[in-house]
Amino acid sequence: MFLRLFFLVLIFNHSTLLAKIVVLPKTAILTSDTNANDELKLKQAFAQILANNTGVEITSILKNPIFLQTNIKAGVKRSYFEKIESKYIAKESLHRFWFHVLMKEKFIKDVMRQANFPILPANEQKLMVWLAEEIKQEDTDELKYGFNDEVIKYWIEHWAEAFAITLNYPDMDEQDMLQVSPQSIKNLSYKAVRQTKNRYNQKHALMVYSKITDDNIKVRTGIIIKNTDVDINFVQNSFNKIEEVYFQVMQDVAQKMANTYKIPASSLQNQTLQFIIKNLNSYDEVQKVINYLNNLSIIESFSITSASADKLVINVNSVVNTSTILALINADDILSVDENGAINRLEFYLSKSRYKNAINSASN
Repeated sequence: MFLRLFFLVLIFNHSTLLAKIVVLPKTAILTSDTNANDELKLKQAFAQILANNTGVEITSILKNPIFLQTNIKAGVKRSYFEKIESKYIAKESLHRFWFHVLMKEKFIKDVMRQANFPILPANEQKLMVWLAEEIKQEDTDELKYGFNDEVIKYWIEHWAEAFAITLNYPDMDEQDMLQVSPQSIKNLSYKAVRQTKNRYNQKHALMVYSKITDDNIKVRTGIIIKNTDVDINFVQNSFNKIEEVYFQVMQDVAQKMANTYKIPASSLQNQTLQFIIKNLNSYDEVQKVINYLNNLSIIESFSITSASADKLVINVNSVVNTSTILALINADDILSVDENGAINRLEFYLSKSRYKNAINSASN
C-alpha cells in the first residue's frame, strides 16, 4: 500500500514545476497629498520594494547608480491612494494617505540583476507578535495585553504589510495567558519566545511593549530570529507622530530579519541538482518533504523522477550555489545531509526527532 502511495505522489508531481523565487511587487508609503506623479514618492516606494526583495537598506538603494538611472515610472503597473481614517492619526499629523504602488515583476528583477543585489527569500518573513501596553494617566497606571488596541495594531499591521512581513498573533486563550503575562512581555522575557516555539512552532517572535501617556508614546521591542539572542530596540516620539513610532519599530524588525536571511549576489547560481531523500516510512513523510521543498524560496522548480519504498529522487532547479543550499537546509534541521553523496547529487535523511513538528508546519 505504501509503495502504491509513493507512485501516486510521483505521477502527481512529476510534471509540476513550482516557481519559488517570489518577487514581492508592492508596498505602501505615507503621504500628505495625492500627487501620483511625484518622483520623490515613486523613488521612496520603489526603493522600499527593492529592500523587501533584496534585504539591502533603503539608504544604500537610494544611492545605487543603477537605481538612480532607472525610469521608475516605466515599471509602475498600478498605483492608488487610500485615505487614512481619522481615528488612527492625530489632528496635527501631516500624513493623511497611503500611497499604494504595484510594480512590474520583470522590471524589479531586471533592476536587481543589473545592480547585483542579493535576494531575500520571501517565505522567511513570518513573525509571531506579542503585545502589551501600559496606559499612564493622572491617577492610573494599567499594564495589560495590547491585542485589543486598534490603533497600535493598525500601524503595526500596515507597516508589516509595507515591509512584506507576515504577522501572526497568538490565540491568547488560557494556555497562552498562563505562560505569557503582560509583565513578561514588558520585561522582554523568554516566555513569549518559548511559547512561540513550543505551541506555535514558529521561529521568529516579536515582543512589543508600548507605554502611552497623554502626549507621548514610548515603545520597547524585543525580537528573536531563529535561535539568536533577544535583540532590543527603543523608540520614543510625541503622540501626534504615532505612525513614525511603529514605522521605526517595523523597519528595525525588517532589517534584522533581512540581515539573517538575505543571500548575497555572489551565491546566486542557476543549477540543476539531484536530491535523494532516504529513510522515508510513510506517505505522510513523503508529503512533508514535498511541502518543505515547496516552501524553499531558493528552489525555482522541482520534479520527482522516481520513488521506491523508502526513497525519493527529485530533480531540483536551484538559484543558488550548492554550499548555500546546504547551509539553508542545515539551518532548518529538517533534512540531514549525507556527506558521502556524489557531485551534483545531494543525499539527505529525514530528521525524525524534535523537528517533526517543524515539517508539519511547512504545510500550513
